[in-house]
Amino acid sequence: MSYEQLNNKPELKEYRWALRNEPTAEEILLSNHLKGKQLDGRKFRRQHSFGNFILDFYCPSEKLAIELD
Repeated sequence: MSYEQLNNKPELKEYRWALRNEPTAEEILLSNHLKGKQLDGRKFRRQHSFGNFILDFYCPSEKLAIELD
């Protein structure tokens, strides 16, 4: 399976949207610091799926995933 086939699997789209629409307080706080390329110009995506996992935040340029618990 290629890298592209692992990213944002269509079958997880509705679940990703549901998670985006009901963020935790911690996700809101971190999102405020990451949005708009505030971290040295790096773009972060919220609720990005990789394989069967949905990551809270993902920076494609750095291949960096952030998961909040």
